[in-house]
Parts: sequence; structure tokens; C-alpha cells
Amino acid sequence: MKQRMKAWSRRGAAVCLVWMLCLAALCSQQFKIDAAEKYVYDQAVLLEDASWLEDQISELRIQLKIDIVIVTTKNTGGKSSRRYADDFYDDHGFGFDKPRGDGVLFLIDMDNREAYISTCGKAIEYFTDARIDDALEAIVRSLKDGDYDEACREFLRRTEFCMKNEPLGGRLTYSYPQRLKLVLQNYWPVLLLLSAAIAAVCVMVMAHSSRSAKVAASRYFSAKQGLHLDHRVDQLISEFTTSREIPRDDDRSSSSGGGGSSVHTSSSGTTHGGGGKSF
Repeated sequence: MKQRMKAWSRRGAAVCLVWMLCLAALCSQQFKIDAAEKYVYDQAVLLEDASWLEDQISELRIQLKIDIVIVTTKNTGGKSSRRYADDFYDDHGFGFDKPRGDGVLFLIDMDNREAYISTCGKAIEYFTDARIDDALEAIVRSLKDGDYDEACREFLRRTEFCMKNEPLGGRLTYSYPQRLKLVLQNYWPVLLLLSAAIAAVCVMVMAHSSRSAKVAASRYFSAKQGLHLDHRVDQLISEFTTSREIPRDDDRSSSSGGGGSSVHTSSSGTTHGGGGKSF
């Protein structure tokens, strides 16, 4: 009887432990969800209607399928507006599809007196350099008047316009290291399989070559007959040459212009687009 009671006691303790772990995990997940639902960080206490902006962002992010973040600050800790905006986005793990994924952040930097728009993921393509410049022109007018809420509303209007209207003829201008990094990030499984396949083919070719060499050696060389060499002459039938003009450096640099989106890499290694304007 005592042994049965002890067994039931151990089972009950195990069930309670599992239940507590599940509850803790649920609470932790709920905390993460609640934390991720905050998209307005008025650290400089400039906004009068932050709750309205939160509501608007909640609706827009579902429609546009990107994260939309508004941040105000009076102290960047010595960082530039661009670095502060990029780091804030990366450190908080914003991104509609994944951490550091699709999204845009608007920063009102009272320390450097600059408005900055940082883009990530697919938002980079829709927020071209020209569109960012146009948006900042309108936003800065409100900031100079001290109307910070209107500046944020203008940012949301511009975000909706940009994401609902695909840019015409726009393209991203990546440097060679950035293109290489993006390829490695997005296609590393394929590259890994391709590398393994190439290595396997090389091994097979080397094994086949080794066997062929042994067969050839046994055919043409023996201890009695010695080494026999065939004398062959390669005759040149014809030859031709082609020439092409090598483009100059200024020609190549001019081809990267246009109405695209320039990008850079943040301190965490994430690719961002964006631009800023003083006020």
C-alpha cells in the first residue's frame, strides 16, 4: 500500500512539474507576443497621441505585411541617426516575416536633429532613395514646426503609398561583398549540396584517371619490352583572334545609378536601406 502511494505521489509530482513547465512556456510566449506588439517608442516624450499611432500601425502592418516602427530619442549614445535606427531595429528583432526581416523604422533623433528612415527586407525595394527623399521633405516641414505627431502621420501615409505602389524601373544597388553575403545567406543549402556534388565528381574523376593510368602503363610498359612511346605531331589547321572594347571605370560606375535603393550593412551584419534629413 505504501509503495502504491509513493508511486502515485511520484506520478503526481511529475504531472505537476510538466504542467508548471507548460504554463511557464505559455506565459513566456505570451510575453513575447505582447512585447512584439509595441511599435511606437516615444523615448523623447514628443508625441501626444502615441496610442492612435499604435492602432494605425497595427492595421497597416497586416495590410502591407511589414513591421512599421516609430522611435523618438533625445540621446543616441554617440551614434549617428542611421546607426541608432538600424541597431534599434535589429536589437528588437523587428520584421514581419522573421527577426530582422521585412519592415521600416522612422526615427526622430533630437540628439542629432535628424529624421531618419531605416528599411529592411522587401521594404528596401519599395522605399527607393527618391521616395525616401520625398517623404523626408514633407516630414521635416512638420518637424520644424514642432508638430511631431503630424510628422509621424505623414510617415505612415508615405509608407502606405510606397508599399502599395511598386517602383517603376527601380533596382537595388549592392556592392560586391553585399551581393556575396546575400547569396550565402539565402542559398547556403543549395551551395552546400552543390559543393558536395562537385567534391564527389572530383573524387570519381580522380579515381577513374588513376585506373586509366594504370591500364595504360600496363599496356605500354613491361619489364621485357621496355617503354614504348608513340610519336605524334599536332598540325595547326587555322587560327583566329577576337577583340572587344574594355569598358572604362567611369562607364561601369555610371551603370549603377538610376532610381533604385542604395543599401548598407548595420553593425549586426544586417542589410538595410534608408536615408535621413536634418531639421
